[in-house]
Amino acid sequence: MLYCPLPWIFQAIRNNGDLRVCCQANQGPDRGLLRKPDNTIYNAAVDDLVEARNAQKMKDIRVAMINDKWHPDCVRCQKEEESGIRSRFTYEEEAWNHHFPALRAKLMTEPDGTINPSEIPVVYYDLRFGNVCNLKCRSCGPTDSDAWYGDQVKLWGPTYDDTAGLMNIIKVDGKYTVENDIYKWYENKSFWKHMQNEIPNIQYVHMVGGEPLLIKQQFAFLRKCIEAGRSKDITIEHNSNITYLPKMALDLWKNFKEIRIGASIDGVGEVNNYIRYPSKWSTIVRNLKKLDSAEGNFKVWIAFTVQVLNILSLPDFFQWKIDQQFKRINTTAAWKPIATLHPLHSPHFLNAKVLPLEAKIQVADKFSAAKFDEEYEPYARKLLDQYCSFMFQEDYSYLLPKFWKYTNKLDVIRNQSLKESIPDLYNLDGFADSK
Repeated sequence: MLYCPLPWIFQAIRNNGDLRVCCQANQGPDRGLLRKPDNTIYNAAVDDLVEARNAQKMKDIRVAMINDKWHPDCVRCQKEEESGIRSRFTYEEEAWNHHFPALRAKLMTEPDGTINPSEIPVVYYDLRFGNVCNLKCRSCGPTDSDAWYGDQVKLWGPTYDDTAGLMNIIKVDGKYTVENDIYKWYENKSFWKHMQNEIPNIQYVHMVGGEPLLIKQQFAFLRKCIEAGRSKDITIEHNSNITYLPKMALDLWKNFKEIRIGASIDGVGEVNNYIRYPSKWSTIVRNLKKLDSAEGNFKVWIAFTVQVLNILSLPDFFQWKIDQQFKRINTTAAWKPIATLHPLHSPHFLNAKVLPLEAKIQVADKFSAAKFDEEYEPYARKLLDQYCSFMFQEDYSYLLPKFWKYTNKLDVIRNQSLKESIPDLYNLDGFADSK
């Protein structure tokens, strides 16, 4: 049985409140969205979260897995597994198979994929709290960061597509916003009432944004977990850009079973500042050091998204990370050594596969020449080999004109320069020549 526990024990909400299979399913033909019989999308602001668990897509995915087949919405995990990359499919099975093993899933699932939500409660939530963010990363956009609105207007115009339809960016009192703001779904009181009722079942809550540490409602929920006497049984995970680390969060986190922080960092120094604009590297390093010594049961890792702008500097990042000698950040073989890498799949023109062949060969040569301390060499070598294989897997170089149009225009808008910020990449054979 091709088994991932998520379709049975998990519920995921997009930035705009739409329910979906999981974030990886965003690469599927319908972006993993859960639809009602009338084809409208289930949304956490207005719909019954329990009913959504037996949406047709959820049933279809369960049936596919029981029959040992990849469902089309699981294409991202399928491609990563085929590239030798450890996908979410693998690590979620390892994390949850003890709680809900494959045989139990099969026995408790009807032939059409239906389950009984009261017998199989949600123990794991993935909550995307809108698009409030203080950064506007180059691989991001307005659906995930409201800081992107102004640049979106200058780059592409005042409209963009979301799963809810065409969004219009407008100015109110001199500030960019969107008409009919769907990203504030988490302000709905009925959602938080549902979450409070689920506290007895919850084991794991993954909270993302935007930048999740800017969302105050989550802290009230964490207090409810503490007051209910359940916090010592609940793991909290955040994906954060680590530019903002409020004392309130540190005070609450120490009461939970475990706090897991995926620190979104995409390079060292100017490489990270260029990609994750307008972050300041010194602030990120300072907050990493705070997390490395904070009170509580922490597991912290650097979530590094490998893309065209940083793949060449990957060995340099590894060396920087090793040199820091952190106590708890990616420090053991049992917990994601060196860094936790993820390949950027879209937009395709920022995927590492967009590099021309001669540039890819130079990247591969740098990977081969890189040397690390004996303790870290096996882990570093495995990761470099995986991402070298991923880079050569397909040729997206036909998208280079789109890459340069986007990069050059955004450089002008932000007063940045790829040539000055990441010169080694800019000077790769055949890369800048493709402008």
